[in-house]
Amino acid sequence: MMHVLYLSYFSPFHLHAASNRSQRFAQYLSQAGCHVDLLCEPRNSQWPQQPYFSSWQPDTAITHQMVASWDIDWLWRWPALCQTTLRHMNLGQNMGARLFPSQISSEESDIAKMFLLVDKHWGWVIPSLWQCCQHIMANRPDVILVSCPPFSSSLIGYFLSRWFGLPLVLDFRDAWSRASYFSEGRISPWEKRVLRQAAKLIVTSQSDWLAYQRLIGQGKVAWIPNSYDYIPEPVFRHSEVFTLGYSGSWSGFRCSAEGIFSQLTNVPFTFRFINIGEHVPVFDGWVKQYGLKHVVKTIGQLEKKQAQSLLCQCDALFIQKGSPDRGKTDTHLATKAIDYVACGRPILAELPEGETLEFLRQYAGRLYEVGTDSPGEYYQQLTTMHWDWQQQPERQYRPSTEFFEAFDATALGERLYQELTEIAGFK
Repeated sequence: MMHVLYLSYFSPFHLHAASNRSQRFAQYLSQAGCHVDLLCEPRNSQWPQQPYFSSWQPDTAITHQMVASWDIDWLWRWPALCQTTLRHMNLGQNMGARLFPSQISSEESDIAKMFLLVDKHWGWVIPSLWQCCQHIMANRPDVILVSCPPFSSSLIGYFLSRWFGLPLVLDFRDAWSRASYFSEGRISPWEKRVLRQAAKLIVTSQSDWLAYQRLIGQGKVAWIPNSYDYIPEPVFRHSEVFTLGYSGSWSGFRCSAEGIFSQLTNVPFTFRFINIGEHVPVFDGWVKQYGLKHVVKTIGQLEKKQAQSLLCQCDALFIQKGSPDRGKTDTHLATKAIDYVACGRPILAELPEGETLEFLRQYAGRLYEVGTDSPGEYYQQLTTMHWDWQQQPERQYRPSTEFFEAFDATALGERLYQELTEIAGFK
């Protein structure tokens, strides 16, 4: 029996996209005959949690441990305060420019990366190292698997791999230096170290697969994307109100509902907008600004199966992402795009050129595109969507066989299992 030590900062009990991947992989590995020690961070106050037995029922071959981070917020909040203060003081402008270069944004996470180790979540590193060292000495695993980001988690795997001579596999759900969003484009010393130490790097997008092959070699990188997880049952409903659904956060990847809301106020038909995700003040501000409170319904975060079921009851689905940094193409394949295609609904997309848009062009049954710099296109696309819906209100766009085979959770779990068994020497 292969023994896997699996480090995932985001716990399967949390309603977070990263936790879905960890949950799915841990369950598949246990079903394939592995013993999995899954180490997570609780973060009870930050991330909503699902009921323990709602969908995550650990197998007897899975040991689930929670290790809390050190509270290091006070270490990275003082630079944010200093930056704000110095940049607004006439006498402190020169000093502020030297301490805080103009290219460093006022986001606390960016300031944290400038002054601290890798990212602002490194408070999890030392407690986890201590816990893992005790565990390894008592029950040595065959391979270490680390889910990133946060990329500081890779340091845990790096040190454990070096200290105990264990093979390390990194699962980059997003790229580190190769990312097209929130990245300076330069590889950090820590990224170099962990990539050299890793026996294998797993990435979720084709763009990252190619980029990291150029960086560390073709044989060390594998592509295992996220999956749709559930095949939703067809939903046949007829309503006089056109319903547009959205799932996810409005606080990352430069998402903004302002463009679509500004045009929805002018469309000549009745509609509803269903927002599945956490309540974000800026989103509520847009709703109020455009007078859409009576037609926009925000539902809290749901576990994935519930969210998929609700999305399938919508008449069309919306996805939006702003332009990447410095004119790059989008290298991140949004997980919601995979879920949307599985639902078989028409998709309205405001996306830059790149991975997610190409994916939808290939697999979406019906795609309506809006340029990221052309919010006025929303009106035409919305009216066209509504007209198409009136002609065939119950039409389903079943995904292709190619899609189901490429993004099936079981098939992707099998690919991970094969990578781990080869690296651990079980073949």
